Amino acid sequence: MFSLIGYFKFEMEFMQWLYEIGNKFLNVFFWAISQIGGTIAIIAFMCVTYWIIDKTKGKKITYAITVSMTFNNLLKMFFSASRPFEYEGYEHLRKLKDSSLSDSATGTSFPSGHSQNAGSAFLSLSLYLKKKWIVIVSVILIILVPLSRLYLGVHFPKDVILGLSIGLLTAFLSFKLLQKAQNMGYIFLISSLIFIPFLFLKSTSHDYFRSFGLFLGAGVGILFEEKVVNFSTSNISTKNKILRLIIGFSIIGIIYIGMGLIPGFKDINSLVVLHHFLVSISLFGLIPLIFKQLKI
Repeated sequence: MFSLIGYFKFEMEFMQWLYEIGNKFLNVFFWAISQIGGTIAIIAFMCVTYWIIDKTKGKKITYAITVSMTFNNLLKMFFSASRPFEYEGYEHLRKLKDSSLSDSATGTSFPSGHSQNAGSAFLSLSLYLKKKWIVIVSVILIILVPLSRLYLGVHFPKDVILGLSIGLLTAFLSFKLLQKAQNMGYIFLISSLIFIPFLFLKSTSHDYFRSFGLFLGAGVGILFEEKVVNFSTSNISTKNKILRLIIGFSIIGIIYIGMGLIPGFKDINSLVVLHHFLVSISLFGLIPLIFKQLKI
């Protein structure tokens, strides 16, 4: 693999030290923490903030996350950096290589996507909701998710440091720029124009197509919700919150998992975009319509 960036000696020494202190308990613990920064958990996070907590703030939090996610995959394409375990003689650093647990180490290494997701998602949540317990939990996860990627042997320190920094910066700038923003659907769609040209590069990764599909689908879904649906997240009963989550997650799960099981579906870039576009447009547009029709 040709890479524009390698590793520093101290980074590999640090990765070797993490390998030596590893054990089965820490493997499972950091695997679980790592999942919090993964695509499925981030989609679930967007569902809860948008359907249950606050629709308006949920849209703005989603904007920060999806911009950050798409930009991350663009940077990964450019730097094309190898992961620690891809260097000859260091294959052992990948803690879960012989485990049934997945470390989600797809694509290239620099910067870390999980770290960037954690930074953009949890700082955004803290900035918009401003509750003490949310801030405390967010700070813990902003630290632990990048650490989990180091422990599992799938990223170098510089990968998680830059990824986390970009995620935090994206969240902060989005918060400052969007506080009084209206018509978020249009903002999503106009912003998506920046990322479209990179879809046509020969080096464009599947991960970039996935994140672009989520970003574009969010824009179309939110625009549809703003113009047609206009559902509410105010004064929802506990019963209806539970119903929303059950119905919403069921639909998202059928689309996300079901379409992914179609043979060859994951290998065709246009279908990868369509897959994640449908997940996102359902999350932000069609499922809120169902909530409104069911009066929940």
